[in-house]
Amino acid sequence: MIEVYDQKCLFKDTYTIIEMMDDTLRSKINPDFINFLKENQDNSFEGTINKNIPLKYQNIREEIKIMLSLMYIDYFCETNKKEQIIQKEENNIKQFYNRDLFENNNSKEQNIANESKEIVVYKETLIQKIIKKIKYFFSKK
Repeated sequence: MIEVYDQKCLFKDTYTIIEMMDDTLRSKINPDFINFLKENQDNSFEGTINKNIPLKYQNIREEIKIMLSLMYIDYFCETNKKEQIIQKEENNIKQFYNRDLFENNNSKEQNIANESKEIVVYKETLIQKIIKKIKYFFSKK
């Protein structure tokens, strides 16, 4: 789980990257999203993004890459490319879960016997949490 401090740092770095974009690219991003990042960033955090160095030469944290990926899909992709990306991700998820279910199918009877003894705890992935936050933000409207 991303702690609140880490989220604010993530927002700060993402906002810094948006500031580095040229006007035509920045204009494609929802202004409410930019304001959300600006209002929720941690101003006491120095940030890991240096505005004077091109991004391709910087060590960008994984969380920021995920955030930029989501921004790319939501704001910069053409509709057909966006659909291709979403379809590919859906297929990857299905393949993962089908493989997982197939591998565990052999021990189905054992799982049924142990079912009453197990407590299953599902954890959200980082991507799921970020998507949930973004959806929550846009659902406020």
